Amino acid sequence: AILEDLIPEASAFADGGRILDIGCGHAPVAVAMLERFPRMTACLMDPSERMLELAAERCRRSGVADGRVELRCDSLESALDRGPLPPHDL
Repeated sequence: AILEDLIPEASAFADGGRILDIGCGHAPVAVAMLERFPRMTACLMDPSERMLELAAERCRRSGVADGRVELRCDSLESALDRGPLPPHDL
């Protein structure tokens, strides 16, 4: 249901938008969006290195690990302490 809620908003950025997925876990939402909108890029952020490893593996298996995904091992709080969040549309 989350993905279906995001699709109308994401459609506006389908020709080159950027997703910021904070607390991405193994990245099910971001990967689904990248599969649906091949021109989108994503920054996947999670404080767990293990979750980012799983996210990277999911991206590879899904065919979206083609330079469109940036992985960051970080929490929202730490990222905000250093300054603005990475640029994003969604």
